[in-house]
Amino acid sequence: MSRRRSPKKPNVKRAPTGPSTERLMVPDEQLVAKLFRSFNDGDFEIAAACALELCDQYSDHAIGWKSLGTILNIQGKHAQAAEMMQKALDISPSDYELHNNLGLAQQSLGELADAEASYRKAIELKPDFAAGYNNLGNAHNLLGRSSQAEQSYRSAIDLRPDYVEAHNNLGTVLQDTARLEASELSFRKAISFDPAYARAHSNLGISLVALGRTVEAEESYRQAIQLDSNLSDAYNNLGNLLIKLGRVDEAIAAISEAVRLNPELAPAHNNLGLAVKELGWFKEARLCFERAMGLRSDYHEAFSNMLFVLNYDDQLSSSDLYKEYEAYGAWAASRVKHRFDQGGYKSGADRRLKVGYSSPDFRGHVCRFFMEPLFSSHDHDQFELFAYSNAQSTDQHTDRMRKYFDHWVDVTQLTDDQMAQRIYDDQLDILVDMAGHTTGNRLGVFAMRPAPIQVASNMGYGYTTGLREIDYLIGDENLTPRGCEAFFSEQLWRIPAPSCAYRPPVERVPDVDKLPALTKGYVTFGSLARTLRFNESVFKVWKEILDRVPDSRLRLDQRLFAAEGPREFFWTRLEKIGISRARVDLTYSTHHWAAYNEIDVTLDPWPHNGGTTTIESLWMGVPVLSKRDRPSVGLIGAAYLMPLGLDEWVVNSESEYIETAVAKATNLGELNGLRNCLRQKIASSPIVDAETVTRNVEAAYKSMVAQYGR
Repeated sequence: MSRRRSPKKPNVKRAPTGPSTERLMVPDEQLVAKLFRSFNDGDFEIAAACALELCDQYSDHAIGWKSLGTILNIQGKHAQAAEMMQKALDISPSDYELHNNLGLAQQSLGELADAEASYRKAIELKPDFAAGYNNLGNAHNLLGRSSQAEQSYRSAIDLRPDYVEAHNNLGTVLQDTARLEASELSFRKAISFDPAYARAHSNLGISLVALGRTVEAEESYRQAIQLDSNLSDAYNNLGNLLIKLGRVDEAIAAISEAVRLNPELAPAHNNLGLAVKELGWFKEARLCFERAMGLRSDYHEAFSNMLFVLNYDDQLSSSDLYKEYEAYGAWAASRVKHRFDQGGYKSGADRRLKVGYSSPDFRGHVCRFFMEPLFSSHDHDQFELFAYSNAQSTDQHTDRMRKYFDHWVDVTQLTDDQMAQRIYDDQLDILVDMAGHTTGNRLGVFAMRPAPIQVASNMGYGYTTGLREIDYLIGDENLTPRGCEAFFSEQLWRIPAPSCAYRPPVERVPDVDKLPALTKGYVTFGSLARTLRFNESVFKVWKEILDRVPDSRLRLDQRLFAAEGPREFFWTRLEKIGISRARVDLTYSTHHWAAYNEIDVTLDPWPHNGGTTTIESLWMGVPVLSKRDRPSVGLIGAAYLMPLGLDEWVVNSESEYIETAVAKATNLGELNGLRNCLRQKIASSPIVDAETVTRNVEAAYKSMVAQYGR
């Protein structure tokens, strides 16, 4: 039977009776015709009743059991459907459709090995059964066997070249294995055979996003929605893209529609949390992530996203925040089925040590400005380096970074179990996490302890992971000062400040321009920090500064402000605090470096300081005023400013922040002098001394190995 339109759910109130030798052997043709007619018309109440009657009257004939099983499958009662299919198979074991339908029920029940066997039996009985190959591919896909899934889909297409669903499914496998151009071709092939196939349009959009063709991707998503206004995945995918484009208000609307259409779509709840966080709606974001985790108990990404967002919530104390990370650590540990035994590890600080780095950011990501100085300066005579790359898209930066490593392992297609086994087999001494709870992290691997010594770097995240299985977090006296140990699951290992080096970009960076206030006649305070770093406490302090410095202005520059909706939202938010929109510029500079030449003083937010934007501001000659807050995300500003000798730009309270900003803004001569020498100051500072920082990190690694087991 094939479903022609959306069916009504049958209401099967009783189970059919067992076989009876007293009943007729040949089904009533009129009853069978009524069954098929009702099924094809979508009236499953009548179809189910006909099927039950056939089961009662012709219990030793397969048609009743087969029809009832099909209806129950559609109804979602897969266990009962499987039971009916098995009864039919007892009567007609050579019916390939029955084996296929049984496989569909088993697959829905999560019995994937049984489903695979059923599909194979169907194909054995009918070697040219294209649908059987397609379903077998689906089972392989769910089992994580992408190569076998691809082979099955291609077999289905060979048998039926216009098999739209198989082309679409092949596209998803190619997409999942990072063969994006090939996946695009498969989706376009599906669309060529059926231009109204909405799901293929939506899936095409995913590949186009990964290929960087966002305009085409948005068109594909919108085409999918136009074709099927109930396709929740398309709304969710569109919303996810709109977040990346900074059109957050549109993103929230699209993802909210996805949630309305399918309240059980966990990724939509997760993405909605990612969207609302950009507006500073931390409580709402948390609720979204919690709903996502409630729908998927293994939703590691949503848990990480929630922790990431909580770092910015100024209503949480350091203790409150750390409790959330402790909860994650316990959750992650409870989900581990296999921990690797490191009992046979023999410490050897005198031999060449094997060190592995796990990161999703071996690509054109801002983390490269901090990772590359370390990677490129390692002593390969003493360290054998392994890269475990989870970069979903690669570029020229990836190609360059490959050369820093002795071994490069692409883990994008490996499950956590597979990645952990690979690391264990590589017999590392130390495994280093470079991502924390950012997108693409593989903390689930670290929870299995595939390496005897596991370390967290502050380069990609800057705070604890919450995992007890990670032994150390590398910091320094400014980033992780004495007394903050209670807020980290790892043991803090301090090296001389700074604990990471910065490599200034050499391309597309303008020269430092003269102090804007000297030509504009007023001081411009500014920030290029992400909008989720802004909160009411920060804005109130900034209002006081604007009130105290006549004619001064505030410039906030972020991609979000390219869209009218977010701009209006933040202007309204600032007006409620008492900052007139006439004194605020909300801008988006496509070449962000140039924006610093319009700013006199950068104001660093809290409780999470700026990261890369702080060092970039300093490189462009713009001093940064930073307030110490929660360790360690509230001490990032201090970690950059203190090694430069800019101690007076690091304060401890809001009142000191205000007074310092006012004092600095009224001394344009001092600001201009600092602006003219800051770049050179950095160029001759420990912040860019990659060799010294790397030697300090390497010394830490050697000491960790030497202390192992003591």
